[in-house]
Amino acid sequence: MVAAMTYALCGLRIVSELPLPDLLKWNGDDRVPDVEIRLGTVPDRLERPVFEGPLLQVGADGDCRYAVAGVAAYYVENGRHVTIQPYMDPTAPDVRVFLLGSVFGFLCHSRGLVPLHAGCVEINGRAVAFAGASGVGKSTLTAAFLRRGYRVLADDVTVVEVAAPGGPRVLPSFPRIKLWRDSLDGLGLCADGLERSRAQLEKFHLRVEGCFSAEPLPLAAIYHLTMASDPRHAGFTPVRGRHGDGRSGGRGLSPGGGHPDGTARGADVRAHAHRGAAVVAAGAGARPGSAGRHRVHDCRPPGSARSRREIMSGYHWLASYPKSGNTWLRLALSSLSRDGAPPDFAAKVGFAPIASNRSPFDLLLDVDSGDLTDDEAEALRPCFYELEARRHAEPQLRKVHDAWTLTSAGEPLFPPALTLGTLYIARDPRDVAVSLAAHLGMTVDEAIAAMAAPAATLARGGKRGKTQLAQRLLSWSAHVESWLDAPGMPPPCCCGTRT
Repeated sequence: MVAAMTYALCGLRIVSELPLPDLLKWNGDDRVPDVEIRLGTVPDRLERPVFEGPLLQVGADGDCRYAVAGVAAYYVENGRHVTIQPYMDPTAPDVRVFLLGSVFGFLCHSRGLVPLHAGCVEINGRAVAFAGASGVGKSTLTAAFLRRGYRVLADDVTVVEVAAPGGPRVLPSFPRIKLWRDSLDGLGLCADGLERSRAQLEKFHLRVEGCFSAEPLPLAAIYHLTMASDPRHAGFTPVRGRHGDGRSGGRGLSPGGGHPDGTARGADVRAHAHRGAAVVAAGAGARPGSAGRHRVHDCRPPGSARSRREIMSGYHWLASYPKSGNTWLRLALSSLSRDGAPPDFAAKVGFAPIASNRSPFDLLLDVDSGDLTDDEAEALRPCFYELEARRHAEPQLRKVHDAWTLTSAGEPLFPPALTLGTLYIARDPRDVAVSLAAHLGMTVDEAIAAMAAPAATLARGGKRGKTQLAQRLLSWSAHVESWLDAPGMPPPCCCGTRT
């Protein structure tokens, strides 16, 4: 291993035993390092954690342990020390991806800074951030501004000093943007010669040293991005404070959402805090910049033996092969839940949301699922459903397009202990083929071939704008059989639809 090197990150002097080519070299004074990164042994478990999930543990003192199987374990202490125990070549980019993502967010929060899950560019001498759910296009939009001559301050993690004199300001992170191959293609950029984010992913590191804004800038606005399925619904909606919190469905802030002088407010900034900040705050108490609105009381490890009665809530799965009428059924159920009010087509996604949605998965597991392989994400889904069930006192309805299968670890993708019931929606496969062809822009014969494919999947592999996790469909027949014959699950109710 090379000797320790010194880097700059958000104005901090970083000394690291691990080479960090993503960061700029330190050109400041020779003061005592603000943060030391070293290679060593990370404890398997923190003593008396106040939060424990499949990836993250948080101690009562705010220290964090974070681990990704097959990549590395990370231990953040006192906001000053990060110990890395690699499970692979420590110089592989995989180790840096999680270090400079979620772990970086925990480190910032421990130091009283607010990390936003956002990209950020300089416009007219001020910082403008683009927040939003995973897969919505934050990095792509940041790169699009770069292509138009704007300077970049951050990608994925935008760090805000809320208590800065004069109001919140953005501290520049490092000159690199992570982009999927199809985003690069759409921007007219070539992936040749770019470092892959991970060997298994079609995601690349675009270096932007020549267009990097290296000085702190006042935060003018945060735009919370959402996808508009209909161009008629595209536009800007100014939202302030907690209403701007993307995790509760808010659409974010426009320039009108800040102070009249164009500077975003501290309360608005905290509403968009990066994944993991809330649970870190739960362990750290009232630290500066705390975003701890969600205190965790039950820290039993996911996967521990729990009867259905022990769980505060569970799931009713609305399962179907794609284009079988699931959305229409959800509209009808939504209408019934509102005493027969007319179906709300604009809110159909909000009622019984799809179980493969990346946004809540990323939030609860403190990870960017775009940095995981499809198999890694699938293996974490049973843990996610258990953590999500603990957050709700009432039974939850979830739309499902996955077949009922086992993960690579041999666990049921949809845990029987969490299942209150299943409604399986079946539609004549001849009708499905016609609808699927129209939806995917293929011929009916091609749709029939896709429905007969034994390994058919949805949203698999890296795609720009992919807001869902990969879903194994199997063939149409195998999909039906998987739910009807799922071991340990309550017998499903079946609903047939016709067109």
